[in-house]
Amino acid sequence: MKVEFRKLFASAVKIAGIGYVVVPGMIVFAILFLYFDRYGLLFRLEFSSAATAVRIISAAVAVVSAAMWFIAGFRSRLIESVMKDQLVTTGIYAWVRNPLYVAVALMCTSVLVFITCNLAALLLLALYWLWVTLLVSRTEEKILAAKFGEVYAQYCSRVNRCILRFPRR
Repeated sequence: MKVEFRKLFASAVKIAGIGYVVVPGMIVFAILFLYFDRYGLLFRLEFSSAATAVRIISAAVAVVSAAMWFIAGFRSRLIESVMKDQLVTTGIYAWVRNPLYVAVALMCTSVLVFITCNLAALLLLALYWLWVTLLVSRTEEKILAAKFGEVYAQYCSRVNRCILRFPRR
């Protein structure tokens, strides 16, 4: 039974990636942050005099993140490329290798900052980066390296996993 689950998991990762583990994990971290913040179990880093500005900026980041998620998931033709065994390296994927995860991390964080006005939520970005790095490097990246070889290695050398870097022209 254990071997069958591993095979099923491995085949699912090859098709859909590890997003169905990464994204719910990020949401759980966000919910835990809300819980801990609500009951005073976290330190607060707030600027009550700048609360409106903080909320406006966090709302803008949430909107930009949602647009990034939409572009990465739908405009890049990601699903069609996966089905055709093609590596997506253009568009937003030329800026960051995991734009869907980055977008969800930014959305969760900006919504938390908007709701709580606690800038300590920005520390979650480090937790999200660690979460994505640990999971993706052990699964998706190994699969893509085996499938695409040197092409994927070159792509990794010029495009960061989680930090947006605009391509040089």
